[in-house]
Amino acid sequence: MYPIDCSLKRKYLSLTSKNVRLDEDISWLIGFYFAEGTKSKNLIGFANSDLPLVNKALRIFTFIGLGYKDWRCYIHTNNLDETSIKRFNEHYPGIRVDLSYSKLATKETLDFRINSRALSLFVNDYFYQCMQKILLDKSLSRSFLQGYSVGDGCVVLRNKQIHSFVITIKKREYLDYLVTICTLLYGKNPNIRMTKECYELSYCNVNIITKIILDNIFIDLDRQWSKLIRGYRNKQYTRSRVKYWDKIEVQPLDVLKIAELSGNSHWSVRDAMNRDVSLGLVKSEYKHINNRFHSCKCYSLTEEGRALLSLIKEVK
Repeated sequence: MYPIDCSLKRKYLSLTSKNVRLDEDISWLIGFYFAEGTKSKNLIGFANSDLPLVNKALRIFTFIGLGYKDWRCYIHTNNLDETSIKRFNEHYPGIRVDLSYSKLATKETLDFRINSRALSLFVNDYFYQCMQKILLDKSLSRSFLQGYSVGDGCVVLRNKQIHSFVITIKKREYLDYLVTICTLLYGKNPNIRMTKECYELSYCNVNIITKIILDNIFIDLDRQWSKLIRGYRNKQYTRSRVKYWDKIEVQPLDVLKIAELSGNSHWSVRDAMNRDVSLGLVKSEYKHINNRFHSCKCYSLTEEGRALLSLIKEVK
């Protein structure tokens, strides 16, 4: 136990009178905190081993009013060498730090805490109030899901192809939040599986996974983001689509021309294009081409379609 810090009490009084505007950054933080944080009456805390995620969380906490110097960090490691503390102090000067040794630790994990019942009450109440607004707003819901997924989400591959997007939920109250958010964003209830210790929500539908990619759900976690894009690119669905998208990236083309250039039947091209129109990846318009008397329905990529094609080509 540490002595009560009077400065934290003063900070609590200042925070209760502060009007913190809910935005996408704070929505991301709430999602990340629900996945990686400690919900307790006596402390605020979160733990993670990825420095970019830790940096982002600490930065957004400052918007609420919790600065870097308010935190204490415990480095969970299997190495008693104090070089870990030196490296930490280079990244986070001013934050108090201790080593927490465990021979079972496979990699260093940073555990950040603020021991304050008053601040814990403030943060939990504020996050609860924010959730009522997040559940009604697609943009805020998307940011919340981004934050939660980099904490407790993963990509499942089979034969190097994307199989499903999965998030794990340990608390029953969070299950309702996430089902509501997923349904709001993707128009379909996720699959729910209950294990002994948690719930798992998942989507296997390739069209929904396409939307998940466009929503940049794992953009803050490089290893999962690369895994998601590579697994999506390896699917037969994507390989056939990319053939079509390459043809209409530069200029609008009709179905017969796309079929001719790609070597597929015009029926399969027409079906694929119409599905992509419904996803918002492709747009259609009638144009006069090749001096034909009647106009033809031509297809071209939307901005979202171009962004998706660019992602598929960029990730190695």
